[in-house]
Amino acid sequence: MFDRNGNPITNVRPLTRDLINDFASRFEVAYSHPAVMSLQDELMNHQTLDAYVNVIEQDGHYGVYHELLDTLLVPPIYDALTPIGTADDLLYIALQEGKYGIVKGDATGTVLLPFVYDRLLPLGDFLDLFVVERAGHVGVVASCYGRFIELHPAIYDDICQYPDTPFVLLSKEGRVGLWGTTFSLAPLYDEVYVPPLFGWIKVKHLDQWGYIDKHGHFTTDINEAFLLHDAGRYAGVYP
Repeated sequence: MFDRNGNPITNVRPLTRDLINDFASRFEVAYSHPAVMSLQDELMNHQTLDAYVNVIEQDGHYGVYHELLDTLLVPPIYDALTPIGTADDLLYIALQEGKYGIVKGDATGTVLLPFVYDRLLPLGDFLDLFVVERAGHVGVVASCYGRFIELHPAIYDDICQYPDTPFVLLSKEGRVGLWGTTFSLAPLYDEVYVPPLFGWIKVKHLDQWGYIDKHGHFTTDINEAFLLHDAGRYAGVYP
């Protein structure tokens, strides 16, 4: 087992509270000494320690190693590990036996998203949204307070971020729709246009361009159209 510089990793131990006592005895100071208390705060602060956490490889399998603690956080049992920048600390997209899931990169190694997906990758600029693929179709899962929930089942042909907007474009059977925090359009349209800052969402339906009214229905009357602005992005309509 090697670190990121190619040096052998030795003295790998589980991540436990007695590591702090080890530091205290190593420097011959009391556990309550301010220096040790400061170290305790640092040891328990993942944001401070992220720079010391690395994916390591052993015999073609991957795990997670903490250089500062000289500790193996996740044993090398995965075929691939990719860190992901979510609101939660130390999460990894993992590959095991040809299927993807998400694991927690701490001593628990908790599987947060089961290994049932053929593909799993971050969704555009969203920190907590991920595209998942099963049986040739895609869906969306989200990280929410340490758990992963399915926002959209894997029934779509394609899913991507609509450029420069907080919306997700959903495609199914040649039709497209939108999904946002509280704004949603079912995939019923030939095309969808979302203004980047201000204006009307336009849709093409049966070869005719029009708008969406406040009830989520297609209309060609601009006076009935839903006007999208910064507040409106999060107070939209549901067809």
